[in-house]
Amino acid sequence: MIGYICILLVAFFLGLDSKRINGSKSNRILYLSVVFGGMILFAVLRGYDVAIDYSNRVESMQVIFGLDFQGFLDYSREEANSQYLYTFFVWLVSRIFPFPWLINGLMDIFVLSTFAWFFYRYSKDVTMSAIMFMTFTFASCLNITRQFVAAAVLLIAFHLMIQKKPFKALIVIVIAFFIHSSAIIMLLMYVLYLFDFKLTRSRLLLLLIATAVMFVAFDLIVQLFVQLFPKYEYVFGAWATGNIGFSLIWTTFYVLLFIGVYLTTPTKIKNKIKNQKGDIELASSCLNVVGYMAYVLLSLLKVKMWFVSRLLTYFMFGYCMIIPEIMSRFNKVDKQIKSIIVFGLKVIFVLWGIITTYQDPHELLPYRFIWEYL
Repeated sequence: MIGYICILLVAFFLGLDSKRINGSKSNRILYLSVVFGGMILFAVLRGYDVAIDYSNRVESMQVIFGLDFQGFLDYSREEANSQYLYTFFVWLVSRIFPFPWLINGLMDIFVLSTFAWFFYRYSKDVTMSAIMFMTFTFASCLNITRQFVAAAVLLIAFHLMIQKKPFKALIVIVIAFFIHSSAIIMLLMYVLYLFDFKLTRSRLLLLLIATAVMFVAFDLIVQLFVQLFPKYEYVFGAWATGNIGFSLIWTTFYVLLFIGVYLTTPTKIKNKIKNQKGDIELASSCLNVVGYMAYVLLSLLKVKMWFVSRLLTYFMFGYCMIIPEIMSRFNKVDKQIKSIIVFGLKVIFVLWGIITTYQDPHELLPYRFIWEYL
């Protein structure tokens, strides 16, 4: 508890002068290194019963440790459910270091480092993105680490898409699929990219309408999907049914953010940008907005089916980067007013993170160090 709050407070207080941090590459790197370095230590040093799914992951790893090569192939074919690369990684490392703590630690380092790198490259305000990641994402990635590994791999795919390298991006998406099969959903983002999708206000409204249609027709879509892929029939189980209502507070917050995006989106596509920097800026901006819209849709669909919340993992980047995106577009708003708004939001997120930690939905408490198990 104390460790988590300390990292969150460090992220907040170090980020008070966000203009100075974001205005320098070295300062951005230093800030993200300190904040995400703290998160890495928190993740790597935790014991096997810190987070709901960690102990189960350890048990499955120990099964893989005891397999010879033929046994590994049989296990992958029968149990891996298309997620062969994760199984292969665990089996390969265990040939030399058969320690669940080490393997899980390597995955934690990869996930957190990749998110930090992506924020460094494409966030308009790394201090806001880091605080939102810490508040809304960090505990989840300790709990469903394997899926976050796939999400981190997809960030690399997004980077390649932004850099206009579609074939390499497709290969990376396929790699993510073989780590966690749910990553196949990212092919929808890839299709939008292939059509050179650019956002205007009218297209943004179309996205909003599509979001509403998806919400209303969700049950029918899931039924059709299960008919095509019967192995996913388990999503109709009682355990996967949504059992929560709409949060008026967060729904209002999502709407306000959408209004901010809408007001700062051009009414028509401007002349083609000729310099590479501007083209990359436009592509990353579009990706942030689409990622945020997908995040909101899935957040609403949680009411109908809890299982959908697992897909939020792949769109967390959009949620963590949408506020900096909006604020960077409000050029006509007084800088002092923007600073006050950003400061107020950071205070709210920090307080929310502390409150959520006390509630401990991901069972991070009591925090025990790994050496207590030796």
